[in-house]
Amino acid sequence: MAWSRLLAWWRLCLGLLSVLVCLAPCVNLQPAENINYNLVHSWADKLGMELFHLGDFITRRKEVQESFKDAKVVSRNGASIVDSMAKEIEMMMDLKVSAVRRIMDTAENTALSHQNDMADKMFSYYNAKEMLEPGDPVPPIPTPAPDMDKDIGEPLIYVRPKEVVLEPRPEFHNTPVNFSVSSVHVPVNVFDRAPDVIKAIQWSENLDQIFRDNYKNDPTLSWQFFGSSTGFMRQFPASKWRKDVPVDLYDCRLRSWYMEAATSPKDIVILMDGSGSMLGQRLDIAKHVVKTILDTLGTNDFVNIFTFDKEVSPVVPCFEDTLIQANLGNIRELKEGIDLFRPKSIANYTAALTKAFELLEETKLSSRGAQCNQAIMIIGDGAPENNREVFELHNWRDPPYKPVRVFTYLIGKEVANWDDIRWMACENQGYYVHLSETAEVREMVLNYIPVMARPLVLGRHDHPVIWSQVYADIEDTKISDYLWDINQCENQKADVLEYWKVQDRMLEPSEMHRRKYRRMKDTWDQPLDPKMYQFMTTVSMPIYDRRENATRIANILGVAGTDVPINEIKKLLSPFALGVNGYAFIVTNNGYVLFHPDFRPVFQGYILKPAYNSVDMIEVELLDDDRAARDFNPVLMTIRDSIINQSTGSKWMLVKNHFDDMKRVARIKRQYYWTAIKKTPFTLVISYPEQYGVSHMDIRADQEIHRISIKGTNLRSVFSGKRWKIHPDWLFCKHSNRTFKTPEIELLYFLERMSEPGWRWPGSRSAMPPEHAAAMFSNNSSTGRYPSINEKESYYCDRQLMQALVFDARVTGWFSNNTSFNSKDDKGTSASSPIAVLMGLLPR
Repeated sequence: MAWSRLLAWWRLCLGLLSVLVCLAPCVNLQPAENINYNLVHSWADKLGMELFHLGDFITRRKEVQESFKDAKVVSRNGASIVDSMAKEIEMMMDLKVSAVRRIMDTAENTALSHQNDMADKMFSYYNAKEMLEPGDPVPPIPTPAPDMDKDIGEPLIYVRPKEVVLEPRPEFHNTPVNFSVSSVHVPVNVFDRAPDVIKAIQWSENLDQIFRDNYKNDPTLSWQFFGSSTGFMRQFPASKWRKDVPVDLYDCRLRSWYMEAATSPKDIVILMDGSGSMLGQRLDIAKHVVKTILDTLGTNDFVNIFTFDKEVSPVVPCFEDTLIQANLGNIRELKEGIDLFRPKSIANYTAALTKAFELLEETKLSSRGAQCNQAIMIIGDGAPENNREVFELHNWRDPPYKPVRVFTYLIGKEVANWDDIRWMACENQGYYVHLSETAEVREMVLNYIPVMARPLVLGRHDHPVIWSQVYADIEDTKISDYLWDINQCENQKADVLEYWKVQDRMLEPSEMHRRKYRRMKDTWDQPLDPKMYQFMTTVSMPIYDRRENATRIANILGVAGTDVPINEIKKLLSPFALGVNGYAFIVTNNGYVLFHPDFRPVFQGYILKPAYNSVDMIEVELLDDDRAARDFNPVLMTIRDSIINQSTGSKWMLVKNHFDDMKRVARIKRQYYWTAIKKTPFTLVISYPEQYGVSHMDIRADQEIHRISIKGTNLRSVFSGKRWKIHPDWLFCKHSNRTFKTPEIELLYFLERMSEPGWRWPGSRSAMPPEHAAAMFSNNSSTGRYPSINEKESYYCDRQLMQALVFDARVTGWFSNNTSFNSKDDKGTSASSPIAVLMGLLPR
């Protein structure tokens, strides 16, 4: 109660101060009389002194300084801090890679051993969209059963949904899950009873055991999954699929983690027939094909689209004569450009192919683009000739090597000139597809993925480890467009309703300014840590078909992966080591931030921004150099290059930082340190301000926890009572196999353990991957067993943070004691209260 009264006095003092300043010009003044400067100066001195004494009392500055006299002030070593954090993150990520590698290896061996199994169309599995919980009503059997499904030509099959018990788990954001089995998601465009699909679902059920073993070895694992090339995705632990979205658009084969693992980085030129025959349904199918191809590309790919009639033209004029990175922003521009396209006249295939080959050659020679695979995608309703001379000139110079693959998509039900367009694909190591309906576009377009993956599959032993950029779990960017349209409709409705109220005043400057300000404010009010979306990165590996016969099979079975939530990475950053105004962020090899304090991916609290996961670091680190927008400082660009190239370095920079939801800006000098996170495409960067951020307090050796325990001090007694809390987002101590109601209860549990004999500080937050631990401990164990995270490292405690926490709690134990306020001015005269002082300052 005493503290609440003092804080109330403090707020009242500040309020009366503002009143005093506002009323000062009209206090006891005669007409034409000026304010006496010395009088106002004395008011300010007295009020300032009073406020200083009040603040000094509330904060107990002198007592705090006296309490911390045993601590020492030391300088921060930024290079050491960033190196230590990077190693912690590397160990954690190595653990995830180890889990994915075991899934990959098990999947390849399982598929090989079940290659001769027959597909059982009545096989029952845990369908994520249909499985039931105990008590759920069983859906009725379709009656009467249709004799024939016209689309597949077979009798319809009904298999009763399986039943499963699900329990909410906090580590999966309270999603109800089951750790005994995995569940299967099948896209709406995939028939789960097709022979190749149900057979893959059958043999992949054997992955459940490796899923469970992985989770036992590393309880910090998030979702584990196997994405099949047939379209379904098996995920562990089992859970129901979300049903709160308008339509299920999810297809694992279109996710970045799948595409980047299944195919190498690639340069692609898309050529779209602009002849007059490409009208009506043909045009709709062709546009759908182009958009589906774009959906399969990621930030490591480069692309451009050209339409061709008599002339060859880019769909986006500013992208002419170049390949652009396939990030969300650029893909959106290309899709908008293709929507505006209208066919005109006769198609010139020779000019289009020449343009595509020349652009790919120039890109390769200038060391731009992906510098890996190259392909040309042709979408049209038939070619008048095969253009053999163009291929001989550009693609067949050094036989049998053909640097560019050609994929052709023939559009239309009744087409005459199909031989030449098919010949283009078959003679250039590509793939030919004939499309006559929109419904078959996605499956047919995805056939190019196994072809592009052939070089990887033929290598057999090379399984690249792929880390995706940040993304919002299962969300689809099309949903963002849908939500944005709804938002625009609501704004238009609000304008109409307002017009009925204000009528002609709607166009007055004041009314227009008010509406503009209200909508700008909605734009500013963006949560920095939105809870609606779960942001993560994913580590994945391709899974190859190991079968061999007379000709080697070069098929990809799918992709194995596991999610790594961004919040889990942030927990390894030790914010206490950076200070109050310090922060850390991670940059990908493309220059995009994986996370950053100024990363704002959500608009108005619920709409994902169109290019939310391609935010460049130079767009969030703002130098104080008064340059125009997009005119980036060469110093910042040099630092960006060093970070992208995964070098180690440091640099001071003058920057601008915003505070209080962008209401205030600070111009400060900050120190930056960066180093690579080994075996990943990521670079860790830390930053803290000059002066206030360069030093921190350190405790003496005799104040360490184990020494004060030896002296007989009960650690739990330091945290007696209930008038204390710890930072909810900092990682003090964490148990891998137990959960606690509050962070404070968990802390007390570990303080009790620290007082027991045999307490040992863990060496790292993350356990060692089993295959690494096996090699390390095999020499020390006659049985060859190695400790899992459950046996050896079932908990983690941050030693430095815990030492500082216990020390701070010990020396500030007196802080919650009640006291009374008795202020004295500079002459030692006591004051009755802050209000009395303020009233005394006003002249009578």
